[in-house]
Amino acid sequence: APLPGARPVRFMAGEAPAGELADHGIINDGASTPESHIYLATILNGRSLLDGADDVTDAATHEIGENAIDPWLNGCVQSPLGAIYALEVCDAVQGTGRRYGKTWCSNICLPAYFSPSPGDTRFDLHGVLTAPFTIAPEGYAQTYDSSTMRWKILNVERAAPKLATPTSRISRRAAKVAG
Repeated sequence: APLPGARPVRFMAGEAPAGELADHGIINDGASTPESHIYLATILNGRSLLDGADDVTDAATHEIGENAIDPWLNGCVQSPLGAIYALEVCDAVQGTGRRYGKTWCSNICLPAYFSPSPGDTRFDLHGVLTAPFTIAPEGYAQTYDSSTMRWKILNVERAAPKLATPTSRISRRAAKVAG
């Protein structure tokens, strides 16, 4: 059992549910422990861990970052134009990771991405985005459409998700909102 306050990261040997490569959420352990899952068989897709280590650490750091900010999948922010965005801090900058020492790490949106102030110039850790609420070429964002009362994906036509598919993330968020 995880220690109180811990946020475990589990490296799962099997295939992922719903086509996801990694995910985060709450485990039903009586304590509602936030947990990340990294699905090795799906990520490696027949490659050895040596050949796919960067994809594994990219997935792990992505989910650790998102779990740290919104483990319950219910955080949202409103853009200056009124759109409601899910508080997923790595999705918009997916595909823009960087190597730190020998480890490949996911990029992460900084607070100014979701809550800009005059003079802000850094919207993500690696300096890829030039404005709040923008999306890197391989990234995507989830927004809530109040007219249909459903979550939708922005940039899905260009996204090449290495992690959870945009649709599966929407399904988990919609289930959380409904439940």
